[in-house]
Amino acid sequence: MNFTTATTKLSALAFGAALSAGALAGCGDSTTTADTTSPDTTASQPAATTPDTPGTTVGADPNQGSQLNPVAGEWVLDFLTVEGDMAIEIPEDARPTLTIEGTSVSGFSGCNTYGGSTTYDIDADTFSVEDGLTMTEMACEDVDDLEQRFTDALTAATTWSLEDGRLSLSDAAEFPTTLTFSPAAMADDTTDTDVE
Repeated sequence: MNFTTATTKLSALAFGAALSAGALAGCGDSTTTADTTSPDTTASQPAATTPDTPGTTVGADPNQGSQLNPVAGEWVLDFLTVEGDMAIEIPEDARPTLTIEGTSVSGFSGCNTYGGSTTYDIDADTFSVEDGLTMTEMACEDVDDLEQRFTDALTAATTWSLEDGRLSLSDAAEFPTTLTFSPAAMADDTTDTDVE
């Protein structure tokens, strides 16, 4: 083999290796890491602390939550139980809602809309609303009691649990007050079915 033939073969091998490397680079891991230095990584994605790396934020779909952040999402109140056994009636047209997106909570409280900040630990099942809630100030005589009990229970909640796709928030009392929510999408499906 002469020098020119050996150089041509080496060049062809180098070119093939470069093509393969370029193709493989395009097939690499497409996982992205969320920015942990900024609390507002994406306005439309909630953040959660992952159990294995405290302080790491992970995005989740605000409409459905996720396995990484089961608390996040849009929820509709199904049951409000006060002091362990007193069920509060929830009129269909005044059902409170809860949206948890990142460290924000917001929703409809039966008459008014509200907003605030929350902290929760998806590993330890802890939950709290920080510094109370801000609310609009409309008067709705028929649902004032429901609204007051709902906002009191939400701001007193210390734990969360998820069972059969329903989110429950409870306080730490011996006879706890508990809010039980269904995903908003499930509630919408039920409403659509009832109308037909």
